[in-house]
Amino acid sequence: MGSMFNNYLFHPSQMGLVMTESRTKETFGETAKAHLVECYINQKYGRYKDLTNKYLEKGTMAEEDSIDLYSMVKKKMYAKNKEMITNDWFCGTPDLYEGPSIREATLIVDLKTSWDIPTNWLRMRRKKHYGRWV
Repeated sequence: MGSMFNNYLFHPSQMGLVMTESRTKETFGETAKAHLVECYINQKYGRYKDLTNKYLEKGTMAEEDSIDLYSMVKKKMYAKNKEMITNDWFCGTPDLYEGPSIREATLIVDLKTSWDIPTNWLRMRRKKHYGRWV
């Protein structure tokens, strides 16, 4: 795949696709391989899938309300972070942080807004969550 892909930065949300286990003794599973090919195409040709649906649109529309709700529950005012951060492997724009700046954050928060109550409960029941819940 060449050296132009050596410094590729992943979004943390992609880790579920890249870290899938192979059903055989191969290094990567089929899901991971397919995602890595997509990342390579993005990098080499500048071609990206146009991903949009009603669920993502709702999350975008409800983002400020989610931040307000989180602020009320935590009894501390938060504002949407707009600064992207990177390290050697990842890049992303966390929703909120505590600390003097995003680069000196003591806590980073990435909010998720469920489509509806049943979706939220099913998601909590089926998946492992490594973050904090309000």
